[in-house]
Amino acid sequence: MIAAQPKQAEFDQRTPILAVGVDNGHGLLKVALDADSRQVKVRCPSKFKELREDLLDYPTSKYGSTFYYRDGDAKELMGREFKTGEVAYTTDPYGHTKLSDKAEYKIEYALHSILGALGTLPYRQVWNLYLVASIHNSKLFGKRLTEVLEGTHVVNFNGKGSPQSIIKLHVGLVPPEGAGSYVYCRHQNLIDPTKIAIALDFGTGTIIPTVFAPGGSIEYREVLSVGGCVDLLDAIARVRELQIYEGGKLGDIELIRQGIENRSFLYGNSGISFRETYQHELMPWLKDRFSLALKAVSPWRKLAGSFVVWGGGAQLPGVAAAVEKYGFTAVADGSWANALGLQRLAQSRLERSK
Repeated sequence: MIAAQPKQAEFDQRTPILAVGVDNGHGLLKVALDADSRQVKVRCPSKFKELREDLLDYPTSKYGSTFYYRDGDAKELMGREFKTGEVAYTTDPYGHTKLSDKAEYKIEYALHSILGALGTLPYRQVWNLYLVASIHNSKLFGKRLTEVLEGTHVVNFNGKGSPQSIIKLHVGLVPPEGAGSYVYCRHQNLIDPTKIAIALDFGTGTIIPTVFAPGGSIEYREVLSVGGCVDLLDAIARVRELQIYEGGKLGDIELIRQGIENRSFLYGNSGISFRETYQHELMPWLKDRFSLALKAVSPWRKLAGSFVVWGGGAQLPGVAAAVEKYGFTAVADGSWANALGLQRLAQSRLERSK
């Protein structure tokens, strides 16, 4: 882990310092913060599109935004404009950049992700943010992630002519993926902190079994060689009916994800249902990954007192009932668990520093 105490002098003392948890996932960015005495959650698809020309109209969405980087510490972004999240996707469904395209994008586009999320919120002239952001291998990549995010960034959201915002970012901690989820589950009484806990993280791009020692330190962690939920989405995208509809191309994973999340199992506005395909593909996908994850943590199963599944995959229809047969609890808010726990860590560290 990388630990650092907040540098209060770097913040604008006239505006509040907000504690923020950032889970920059392969499929979705999740940001949790307390603003105006209430918790705010922002979720955006991890998608980006650089603009090469000025727009006459700037579309808005609660799942993404546009930002123009006017000035600041990220010199490589100066004078450049990006669409993020749903706005990037709807602009160019097949030509946008996805965080999952390359492993290095997890860091390269981390600042884009956070700025894009802020652009979905009500305007503020100054944002003072104290971040706790996770990454898969914090020992290897924590320092680099901190360097990319930390500093002052002056941007215009949703149009170059809009009022500029000054965003001051301080990274207080970069823990490994799952640290926030552990904190969240502990406070939801899903984990007994006095005993070993086994957690299976079913994310968009990865499956990560983790063993936590009593108290929460990581005893064992492995990123499995198989893919996460995206493999299930890919299998559905290959359905003949969807390929015919798309003129020979594979189905659009974003539309499939939306259909699963809203439980309609409909492919956009096409009227095509992929419910039967989902039911057919789910269990083979889950069985393969669940078996590999159980094998990885088998030395600790007889010692553990808590067994949980988190990540977006924990919320897939049918998963909770399937893993319950093996004594695992699927976290109901699994996709948000990490960000909410990271935000709790950020708030605690910020309060201790005062």
